[in-house]
Amino acid sequence: MIDIKIYGTGTSGHQLAKMKLTKCLSDAALDFHITDISNIKEIMDDQIEYVPCIKVNDDNLFEIKQNGRY
Repeated sequence: MIDIKIYGTGTSGHQLAKMKLTKCLSDAALDFHITDISNIKEIMDDQIEYVPCIKVNDDNLFEIKQNGRY
C-alpha cells in the first residue's frame, strides 16, 4: 500500500493536487491511502516549506511550485 500525505491549506491548488493524484492512482488500480494535512502546526512539525506538498510513504517529498512543477 502507498501511504500519501497531502499538505495544504485547502486552496484550489491543494484540492486540484488531491483530485489529480486520486484519479491517477485509482486509474492505475494501485492500493493507496491519502491523508489530508491542513493543520499549520502539523505542517511545520513535518518541516514542510511549501504547500501544497505531497509526501509518499513518509520518505519521498514532492513540493508543488507556483508554476505547477514538482
